[in-house]
Amino acid sequence: MRDAAEESQGAKALPNVRIDELNRETIRSYRMRYENRHEGHPWNDLPSSEFLRCIGAAAETDDGTLHPTGAGLLMFGNDWRIHEEFPEYFLDYRQQISPATRWQDRVVSQGGDWSGNVYDFYYRIYNLMKQTLRLPFKLEEITRVDDTPAHRALREALANCLTNANYHERRGVVCIWEEGAITIANPGDFRVDIERAKRGGESDPRNKNMMQIFSYIDVGERAGSGLPKIFGGWRECGYADPSYEEQFGPDRTILTLPLMPAGPITTQVTTQVEALLSAMGNGTYSTVELMGELGLSSRKNFMENYLNPALAADLVERTIPNKPNSRLQRYRRKA
Repeated sequence: MRDAAEESQGAKALPNVRIDELNRETIRSYRMRYENRHEGHPWNDLPSSEFLRCIGAAAETDDGTLHPTGAGLLMFGNDWRIHEEFPEYFLDYRQQISPATRWQDRVVSQGGDWSGNVYDFYYRIYNLMKQTLRLPFKLEEITRVDDTPAHRALREALANCLTNANYHERRGVVCIWEEGAITIANPGDFRVDIERAKRGGESDPRNKNMMQIFSYIDVGERAGSGLPKIFGGWRECGYADPSYEEQFGPDRTILTLPLMPAGPITTQVTTQVEALLSAMGNGTYSTVELMGELGLSSRKNFMENYLNPALAADLVERTIPNKPNSRLQRYRRKA
């Protein structure tokens, strides 16, 4: 019912939340970035409450008083206060690149040593995850260029995840840096058919106000070009193709950004991919059915060593049922 409503989930004012309950340091950081991109704009001289109203982070309630919107609280609030309005709210980042330890680094919204809001999470996590990306030596005049299409794709993917998350749904936002890939997962299904969205031109963010707030500081796309930027930027830097997966019950969207180079399947996974193709034959299968055919119990093992390499090598394709975002997503060998 929330998804069916035309109004963005984060657009309504929250009458029980006061403006002064938002995190001042986060607002100050945002306004500095805004002023750097909009020098001389009249909003720069507004008091914080009016500035927040202008960007969609605050709105009037029926009695005419100004309160944070849902998007404003998620972007600029403190975790404990966000959690009171969104009980399922949770942000989680893990670095898991060594099998010897459970994780090498972890950041969660409930850590208590930082605000725990979406805006601060975006910058904290991007600065950690960008260390995974190759950085070719490139100069513009005498300045080293430290930004590539893959960096821009990663920023877009993270913004896409945060603005499309259903913060009323279970399990929260989870970003994981593993040895072979970055995975970015959010609660909620994909609101636009994925294959159409990959072609560009269609945009239906679950949290429009949050996307608007990000866009004022040049984070994220509003024109339906986010997925083409993610896929194109990743390919341009020589990585294997990203892949999207939808899960249901609870609804969840998972983006995998492989850190392995594009090209032929590596010898380490050739046997697994051959086994997958043999199990598929000429039929179409769900992931659960394929795991059963292969005698596998670990979904992570199946995705990383069987399905994702086969998708990246263009040997397997998703079948798209007539109904977009169907729970009946299946896979088949590519002709």
